Amino acid sequence: DKFPSFVQRDDFLFPLSLNLEQSSSEHTAMYKSLLLKEGESILDLTAGFGIDDIYFSRKASRIVCVEQNNMLVELLSHNFKCLNRENFLCVNANSEDYVLSAESFDVIYLDPARRDENKNKVFDIESSQPNVLQLIGVLRSKAKRIILKLSPMIDIKQVENAFENISDIHIVSLKNECKEILVEIVNEEVEDVNYHCVDIK
Repeated sequence: DKFPSFVQRDDFLFPLSLNLEQSSSEHTAMYKSLLLKEGESILDLTAGFGIDDIYFSRKASRIVCVEQNNMLVELLSHNFKCLNRENFLCVNANSEDYVLSAESFDVIYLDPARRDENKNKVFDIESSQPNVLQLIGVLRSKAKRIILKLSPMIDIKQVENAFENISDIHIVSLKNECKEILVEIVNEEVEDVNYHCVDIK
């Protein structure tokens, strides 16, 4: 149900069940790709299994996928090649270290891990890894736009108070079940936040 077009392929590789659980579905990844402009450059600092990146790569001029789990980096590289994508670079690195020396991009995408050291789920921004609140200054210096994927349990008012210049907040549901909150942050001053309530059927 989560990856309908990929499970039919004989050449596509899948990771462990926890990585599958944390991954975006194809449906929500497709929605996120609609937030990109054709030909933008993208840095994903939390690539994971990379379903979002596979859909991003359909529109991006190039995409750099950073992931600290080497197994996932190898899987994603393999799957990109199976899909005949050539506009990607997969990097095995810590996202906080990598972004400090990274070049500039049109978009930086982050889906921070929402598990603590005991593998328990967390929902607030401060407990997610990497801590976006600590990185936001660096992220702003490296990209025109930042897209955050946050927990569907997040307090939206907390998000609005935590970040300046939020242009859009997307509340994304799949078959009437809220799956994720997407937050777009831009470098120019914003007067009002645009809200998008989406139910993918």
